[in-house]
Amino acid sequence: MANEVKFFEIIGNNSKELGEFYSKVFDWNILPPAGTMEYSLMDTKGENGVMGAVGSPFINNESWITIYVTVDSIDEIMKKVVQNGGKVKVPKFTTDTGFTLAYIEDR
Repeated sequence: MANEVKFFEIIGNNSKELGEFYSKVFDWNILPPAGTMEYSLMDTKGENGVMGAVGSPFINNESWITIYVTVDSIDEIMKKVVQNGGKVKVPKFTTDTGFTLAYIEDR
């Protein structure tokens, strides 16, 4: 299904506190980091729920929220982003695991 949210990230300098906040407010399970990076998966426990993650900044000490959406055409979505006042922060690329992504910034 196109335009369906598949995953989300909440990145901030206080990632442990952010994880505790979402755990307490929504009763989500925060899983311990799998590696050395402060990045924990969040199990939202929904029957059709989307997994998320909370972590520390790893690019220029920036905080952000990312929503990963499945689309039919990344190129078309990037055009719409620009037409509606947003910008392409990271152009389309393919990861070594086969995902094709682009990062956009809203207005």
